[in-house]
Amino acid sequence: KHIVSELEERNHSVVLFNRSTFGDRNTDDIQKLKGKKFDCVIDVCGYTSNQVSTLIDVIYDTIPYYIFISSTAAILGSDKYSFDKKESEEELIGKYDKYLIMRPYYLCGEFDYTNRFDYSEWPKVYWKNTEVEVDYDDVSLFSKKVVELMEDNQTGIYTRINNRLDI
Repeated sequence: KHIVSELEERNHSVVLFNRSTFGDRNTDDIQKLKGKKFDCVIDVCGYTSNQVSTLIDVIYDTIPYYIFISSTAAILGSDKYSFDKKESEEELIGKYDKYLIMRPYYLCGEFDYTNRFDYSEWPKVYWKNTEVEVDYDDVSLFSKKVVELMEDNQTGIYTRINNRLDI
């Protein structure tokens, strides 16, 4: 939502492909993107290398720039989610020419419906039902950064280190 809002605020045309009436990337619905021409895809929900690979196979010839929202878990974690994110990144790097991988920490802010966090003392964020403060990235600021990098045609991997995104 925040990336779309930022794109629209900067007068970019936006087409969404999500799990709604238009389609689901985990079904043959993804073929609806075949042959469509866009300047860029911003993939915010690729969790497995198969999902990323399938999307690349469909859009590679018509969409020259792929932005993948990954996670610091891809390099810091050791669970299935972390492994899947790292494998997804490797799939993108191995197949796509022009890509940008963003590795934020936990993204927190308005419209977060995960129910994992307590926002009652924003900008401090706590794990739900605890007094443990969350080290997070503000989703609104992160979204602005994604769009800025897209507009500048930046490529590479940006990883969140010491409360900022570094290349």
